[in-house]
Amino acid sequence: MNRKRILTIILFVGLIAIVASPLTIQAAQAPAAAPGPEAESAGETYTVSLNFNSASGMRSYSVYPYRPGGRFETYVDRYSGGRLKLDIKENLYGTMDSVFAVGDGRIDMSNQLVPPINGSYPLLDFGGLPGFFGDGPVAGYEWSDALMDPRMLEILDAYTREAGFVIIGGAAAESAYGFWGNTKIEKLSDFEGVKSRTGGLAQTLAVKAVGASPLTISAQELEEALSRGTVDVSLTNLNYGQQRGLEDVSKYVSQWPNFGTIFSGMLVMNADAWDALPADLQTALRDAGRSNTRNVAMVIEQVVRDYPAFITGAGKTEIVYPDAAEVAKAAALMGDPIKQWIEKMGPLAPQVLAIAAEYATGPSRDVVLANIK
Repeated sequence: MNRKRILTIILFVGLIAIVASPLTIQAAQAPAAAPGPEAESAGETYTVSLNFNSASGMRSYSVYPYRPGGRFETYVDRYSGGRLKLDIKENLYGTMDSVFAVGDGRIDMSNQLVPPINGSYPLLDFGGLPGFFGDGPVAGYEWSDALMDPRMLEILDAYTREAGFVIIGGAAAESAYGFWGNTKIEKLSDFEGVKSRTGGLAQTLAVKAVGASPLTISAQELEEALSRGTVDVSLTNLNYGQQRGLEDVSKYVSQWPNFGTIFSGMLVMNADAWDALPADLQTALRDAGRSNTRNVAMVIEQVVRDYPAFITGAGKTEIVYPDAAEVAKAAALMGDPIKQWIEKMGPLAPQVLAIAAEYATGPSRDVVLANIK
């Protein structure tokens, strides 16, 4: 090969190198394409704070799942694949103000009993209508299925977002129709003038209808109020009364099934904190809430059957069962409280109660439906 041809080849190769080098450098330095929302959250861990409000009773099955290491935290870990962590703080906020702390962002999540806040959020207490849901063993299942119906959650989320929170799940207690105290209530006439502690507006309306005088007292003051005679009786269920120690300050617990209200609780989350989670973790959190809600319903079935034996066996408190005729007379007075409560629930009540009625089997179901047409 002559010298001239060699120089030509070298020059040609050099030109290729010069032209290609900027392209190679540019390709090496070019930033990676921006990841989409799903790729951005993949593998990333999120932490949310949870106020574990145990003031209503640490042993209550509607509260206990939210404790550190409890069933709800187990569900969150399982459904999120360990990517969603709970920073659980006990009793930063109490029974009367947890939902407000969540709404204004002082805490990300909290369990919250519904009756103490139903004056502010009456729509959430659709389980408080006397006799709407079925008897003790099935009431928890009916309420839980109604709450977690996707149509229900959509309505409730729109309702609560204005206050800064959304519903993640809930926990029903068994129907609350036991009057604990030192006043024995065997006949409808025995209610006249009795001072009764109630857990919210729905119970208040029902108690007024039978001639008693309702009083609002926080859960923390309940035992003292009964022992001092500030109230004659307190309307709640057998499980809650027994695990709070009401046997020690009550000679009687009078069972009036016509009141039949679900003493519910809900797990609420700050709306901004919820929106900050990627879609897959929102799904995981709702799945955890759904599983926990359903599990609590199973406990109700067992509790309703067991607690009468526990209370009778302790020998401190007599369980009073009024005659069916007396209960029927009291039940006949519940129509007006139901109508008033539906009016208090506001314009979304017909939608919420129509969905709930697909699950409810209680004696006043038809009365409720008649009032939302």
